[in-house]
Amino acid sequence: MAEQSNTQANESEDQTEKDGGAELIEIPTAELMLSKLNSIDLDVFDINQKMDELKGKWNWIFVLTMPISALLLATLTLLGLFFADSFVISFIVSAGIVFFIAKLIDGYERQYRAMARRHIMQTIAEIEIEVGLIYHFKEFLPTKYRHLWQSVRKKNFIYVEQYKNAILLLQRKLEHEKFIQLWHLKYPMTDPEYVQEKLEEEAEEKKKKTTKK
Repeated sequence: MAEQSNTQANESEDQTEKDGGAELIEIPTAELMLSKLNSIDLDVFDINQKMDELKGKWNWIFVLTMPISALLLATLTLLGLFFADSFVISFIVSAGIVFFIAKLIDGYERQYRAMARRHIMQTIAEIEIEVGLIYHFKEFLPTKYRHLWQSVRKKNFIYVEQYKNAILLLQRKLEHEKFIQLWHLKYPMTDPEYVQEKLEEEAEEKKKKTTKK
């Protein structure tokens, strides 16, 4: 029993080393991993919400883009009609001006979206520091997420939407007891029963040595 546990411990340490040299990092308990998983607020992965935060006081400009564009088109058309005395020419020129402004605003919108995505990628990186998170739940994710946890393991955090969906799935569907059992198999030293057994074995060995003397 003890030899089998020792073998499991050695195998888990070897695997940890293969998985990224994390043997120098203290392995957390299964309960701590579950707590970390369930404490994640899914709103931090909302790109639109992050965009609104980044826009700050200028957000109203983007919200009112369509109404303002329509109003501007009508106003410029009327002004052009007054000066040019031609509805068609006035409308075409006004539409061109509005289109140019809309494209300009759309360009800023794309910039803010890219900034928001980078912020969320940084958030994922902070979640995945040291021993990681999503990788350790891979056995409980459908195969379609294989590319996700492999990419995250390589510190590639571009799959924001997939990451959010994976966390949501784990928070809703994960069977905690099964995860704890698997975690203890991988990392026996985080299992209180295993630790207690080792302590008892060491005490027994110490007692035998003392008796022999």
